Amino acid sequence: MKSKNIIGAITSGLALTLVLLAITFGMVMGELNAKKRELDNVYESEFYSFCDNVNNLETDLGKLTVARANADSIGIINDARAHAQSAIDSYSLLPLDFSSEQSCLKFLNQVCDWSGSYAKAIAKNSTDGFDGGAEKLYKCAKELNSQLKEIVNKVNGNKIARLEGTELLAKNSVDLNLSVKSINVEYPTLIYDGPFSDREEFVAKALENKRAISEEEAIDIAKKQLDMSEIEMLGKSDRKVAVYELSGKVAGREAYACITQKGGYVSMFLCNCDEHTGEFLAEKSMEKLMKAKLESLGYTNMQAVWRNNNEGHIYINFAPKADGIIYYTDLVKVRASQEGGVVEGIEASGYVSSYTKRNYKAKISKEQAERNVKLDEIVLSRLAVIPTGRTERFCYEVYGFYNGEQYYIYIDAVTGEQVDVLKVVGTDQGEAIM
Repeated sequence: MKSKNIIGAITSGLALTLVLLAITFGMVMGELNAKKRELDNVYESEFYSFCDNVNNLETDLGKLTVARANADSIGIINDARAHAQSAIDSYSLLPLDFSSEQSCLKFLNQVCDWSGSYAKAIAKNSTDGFDGGAEKLYKCAKELNSQLKEIVNKVNGNKIARLEGTELLAKNSVDLNLSVKSINVEYPTLIYDGPFSDREEFVAKALENKRAISEEEAIDIAKKQLDMSEIEMLGKSDRKVAVYELSGKVAGREAYACITQKGGYVSMFLCNCDEHTGEFLAEKSMEKLMKAKLESLGYTNMQAVWRNNNEGHIYINFAPKADGIIYYTDLVKVRASQEGGVVEGIEASGYVSSYTKRNYKAKISKEQAERNVKLDEIVLSRLAVIPTGRTERFCYEVYGFYNGEQYYIYIDAVTGEQVDVLKVVGTDQGEAIM
């Protein structure tokens, strides 16, 4: 009898426990579902806000294609910039795979930059070339808006329930592909980040025949070359080239680095390294500091080709120089803080993708190249290798002024034909380094 009572008590206890577990599980699942619905509502709201802002941006840019380049257009320009920025804000809250969706953000950021430069150009009464930029940006906005409208039509009135990766999924599980990376509309040829700061092809020439390194070697490189500590190996990835991704700290501050799996190059470095010392270094001193840092990482014979000072943060693009030739194909970009002179970022994918020994010989003289350009004043002529889509060209870079505006004109050093023309827009954003 006593045994039966014990069994009965145990059974009752188990039953009660199961009931409590079921109630607890139900409460937890209820809270999770409530949180999920709340998150879904945020995603849905931001997605439709993104669509509205892109639609308004298309309208703004369309107006600018026919508007006069004078003070009357400032309101439209500011609207375009505001809608582009709002679209960026909404887009950043969507859980998309940003590594495969860079073209959309690049376009929206370029609209912001271009709008700011256009407004300043109007204030200076110097707007040559901006009408063509509006046309190109308008076509890009129209294409993006068209794709978004197709996505909205696929939803067909259903509430967007969740977003996964680069795909939005409605309640009925209809796949909605936000494939904005397929946009191939040419961006305006305007200089914001320096000549040829964004090239198309990455083939890792610098890494050919280089030895593969281990995870331990990558960690050791981060320690010795970047002064990183508390390093965590995040894993392998393919960021234009195959790299090890690491996180850690530099002087107690969060840092991130990419080390190439072959050759052990530091292809990327980011650090939240702001130091408020109250002492600001001169730009020339910053250039020497940044160049010395690159040399310590194995990037030698580098010459500064573009500089930008943004509120105390110095951005300089460096390119290798060999036998009197500047290689714009092999750029390394560096960011540092003037306050304290600390390097905050390095991006060297251009270098590791393209650097290799070449054997170029010019067949026309510098004087012949200069005679092939239409400039009022020539400030500088030099040999340079520039990216042209998926290839490169050996040219004379002729820099100067025409009607008070700055231009870079590239003349093929073998054939003498004109290869490219770049116009400097918004020179307060950056300056060429002679």
